[in-house]
Amino acid sequence: MGNDGKSRQDIVGSVGRQYSSIQHVIYNLKSARVYSSKPRSGRPSKLTIREKRSMTSMMKKNPCLTVTQIATDICEKLSKNIWANTARKILKKTGYRSRVVRRKPYISMTNRLKRIVFAKYQTHKPLKFWRTVIFSDEGKFCIFGIKGRKLVWKKRCTSLQKQHLVPTVKYGGGGVMVWGCMAGNEDTQIKNSMGVRMASRGKAIHPCQTFDTVLLLNAVMTGYKSSVQYIPDICQLKRDQEKTLVREASINLAEHVG
Repeated sequence: MGNDGKSRQDIVGSVGRQYSSIQHVIYNLKSARVYSSKPRSGRPSKLTIREKRSMTSMMKKNPCLTVTQIATDICEKLSKNIWANTARKILKKTGYRSRVVRRKPYISMTNRLKRIVFAKYQTHKPLKFWRTVIFSDEGKFCIFGIKGRKLVWKKRCTSLQKQHLVPTVKYGGGGVMVWGCMAGNEDTQIKNSMGVRMASRGKAIHPCQTFDTVLLLNAVMTGYKSSVQYIPDICQLKRDQEKTLVREASINLAEHVG
């Protein structure tokens, strides 16, 4: 087309390519009398595109593999020695990043199916029903330290300095179980009373009140009277758990003193 007297802009419009690509082809034709580009300089890739896809599928099947294990598997299957850093670069180009795995409570397949059936059954419940339900939950809080990882900025050979350490105690230092509940028939408010936080229609719960008193109070005040008959069994279970915790705490204290 250039020999026919057409400009490069006209060639771009007729071919549908970018101006820089047309200019590059014309330059190669004039300088080396070839249409194709020269081979790239530098060492070619150790793995082919197909082998890179195989590495990606390997990571997709087992995300817990390390780059060292992947490099070893590639060496055994394809007879190609690659560094772990090479495998890391290939995985990063495909969008994979190494992160700390998140923790989640284990739920068996049987309980998963039961929860799905329960959730589907509750989707058609009216709003009036949910205003008579007490939602309760409990959680354990660490008294001493944290369970998660903690990062620190330090120089070499300073790992054992006091400001670079996290103190630990035996059995993790213990924890505190906190229980709370709420209902949907009234706007509940949270107030503090002597360090105890509990939701009960804007009234603070005294720390001397036991678990059965709190649960019975919330059941009666929210109008969910059908749950009152199950309260003695729940409270007995809670009392047994409290006795077990006290017994374990006394054993641990005796070990520390001894």
